[in-house]
Amino acid sequence: MMKRTLLLIPFLLVLFASCNTTKMLTSGVKAGEVTDLQLMEPLSFVALIQQGSEPVHNDSLSRIGSLMLDEILSKQSLLPVMGRIDFSNDWLRHQVKNEVLDLCARIEKQKTLDNVVLGSTVDSLLEASGKRFGLFVLLQGVTRTKRNYLNQSIKGGVVGLLSLGMFIPVPIKAQTRVLALVVDAEKNDVAFFRSTVFKNKEPLDIEVLKSDVEDLFEKYFWVTK
Repeated sequence: MMKRTLLLIPFLLVLFASCNTTKMLTSGVKAGEVTDLQLMEPLSFVALIQQGSEPVHNDSLSRIGSLMLDEILSKQSLLPVMGRIDFSNDWLRHQVKNEVLDLCARIEKQKTLDNVVLGSTVDSLLEASGKRFGLFVLLQGVTRTKRNYLNQSIKGGVVGLLSLGMFIPVPIKAQTRVLALVVDAEKNDVAFFRSTVFKNKEPLDIEVLKSDVEDLFEKYFWVTK
């Protein structure tokens, strides 16, 4: 239970407090300098709303999201990925998740990569493999059960009737965004950071995720003609 709580708290802070970061941030490292990039095991934080409007982290949905990102990134030939690093156990995965969430929170708060230092676990993973650059891609999203969405829609309709149509609350069915970081073990910092804005789309819609991944690296690793 403690593990789930630790992962859920930073997730909710980012989910509801940082919805507008779209600017690409770099440390000055050009895309052409990012060679032998290692794809780190994708991270996914998907919450499910079953009662009221309270999102609760869902391990099963998050695992599916991670697998979807992995499939998309593995097939993206324009990324200069030359290898990958997976997490060998749950403890390591937990440590990496916390460190990466902390990186994202700090970057989005200060809106710059200045003085952002890698956590010891992330740094040691790359150093142990003898690699300089690692790519982290994260999915953050929330979705509702069909019953919950129906119930909340009915409640909204009742409120609309009571207010004579002046106010009709419409529940958001789902929200999704994807974040990407290129970490630099040599300089112990983040070379690239960008996130998509939250959109009212299902987090496990693979076409939505494909589009987000393409947008993330536009004008860094590639330029769409």
